[in-house]
Amino acid sequence: MASEQGFFKRWGDGIKNLSPAQQLHAKMVSHVGAFIGMMLALVVLFMRGGWYFSVFIFFIGIIQLIDYIGTRQRWLQAKEIESVAEQNKIEDEKQTALNELIDTAEKNFEELNQIDDLE
Repeated sequence: MASEQGFFKRWGDGIKNLSPAQQLHAKMVSHVGAFIGMMLALVVLFMRGGWYFSVFIFFIGIIQLIDYIGTRQRWLQAKEIESVAEQNKIEDEKQTALNELIDTAEKNFEELNQIDDLE
């Protein structure tokens, strides 16, 4: 029982730390699995003569496919946003490093001017 509680705690913590793109990717994978399962159910029902119920399954499969397409579009947008955010972070780090370098150069220049003034 203790190991189950540890598992669920780690699982919950992992879900909380997922990025939006990772969450959407997981949703896409589950849509594919559900779509495959429904298509198999559709074939089995149709082969057993339950065509009236297979019509219902067919339309649910179409809804799943449409939802998958929408989720994929949101996933692509989320990946693009994450990419832009990462590029901005890198640019900010470069700018910070450049500012620190300029500050150091200015301090060194001031120190050299003070030394020249003493001579």
